[in-house]
Amino acid sequence: MSLRVLALRSLCSVFAAITLQAPAMVSAGPNQYARILLHLTTQISKNACSLKSTPPDCSDIDTSGELETDYFAYVILSNVSSTTGIGAVRFGITYDDVPGSGVDIASWNSCGSSFEAPYPEWPAAGTGILLTWDSSECLPTVVNQFAMFVTGYFQLNAHTADELRITRHPGSDDVSLADCGGISEDVLNYGVVIPFGWAVFTTDGTAAGSNPCGYDAGSCHISGPDSVGYDQTGIQYGMKAEEVTPYGSWSVYGNAQIINSNNSIATVNPTAPGTFWIRYTRSDCVEGCGCQRQVKIFVPTPVERITWGRLKAGLLSH
Repeated sequence: MSLRVLALRSLCSVFAAITLQAPAMVSAGPNQYARILLHLTTQISKNACSLKSTPPDCSDIDTSGELETDYFAYVILSNVSSTTGIGAVRFGITYDDVPGSGVDIASWNSCGSSFEAPYPEWPAAGTGILLTWDSSECLPTVVNQFAMFVTGYFQLNAHTADELRITRHPGSDDVSLADCGGISEDVLNYGVVIPFGWAVFTTDGTAAGSNPCGYDAGSCHISGPDSVGYDQTGIQYGMKAEEVTPYGSWSVYGNAQIINSNNSIATVNPTAPGTFWIRYTRSDCVEGCGCQRQVKIFVPTPVERITWGRLKAGLLSH
């Protein structure tokens, strides 16, 4: 049974008897370019699902975890439609689930789902889950042009090096999303970017997992400096020719502004010391996708003017 049908059902008794099957082929819908990812935070005692109303920006997604540390691993949908929203989603997970080795998941907690149909022994490795939301809570939150939707979180700890990965649901062999009304269903497919994220756990917590949250360093490549002076002007950033899309666009967030741009090149001026993000948005996504770079803005050290008084004082002696 397809997700779009499941999303229309509101009675839990109806779902209890449903066996998930692979969905029939459907046309591309409003969530065809969505991504599903993991975001690590320290465990908190109250209002763990408050992240649903204040989700992180794509650039703040954390996929790096340390061993023997308690985490919440949030499952977040990004680049979803901000108007049709999410009525249902199904996905799977994989990790080393041998007790005391790799990741140990203590629990799964849904954030406001109206119904969940977990695979037997969920959240064991190799299992999956289907979640639905009613119309009162199925719209995402837009953060810096990207519509984000928090589905729930795992409570976990990693004892040895391991990866927690989002995978296809074992019953349907896909990751699928239905919109709020259950009218349209989308299956997430591999393309320019792998649409499933993962978190990595190491001794020092420095290894990064995968964050396919809209703007992704692996999806395209921006040329230009990572560090610029506050007094610099006309700083140019560009895209590889094979990664430029018709009507692609540039934007900046932080202490800079775009002076001019075209389909593949943007010229930027800093506005204050600090940082800014330069982003290229591909035109082949509903809410936008592409890549970004963080740039640091420094204040150049002033060069002291040579004077006779300073020479006499020995200020310039070696």
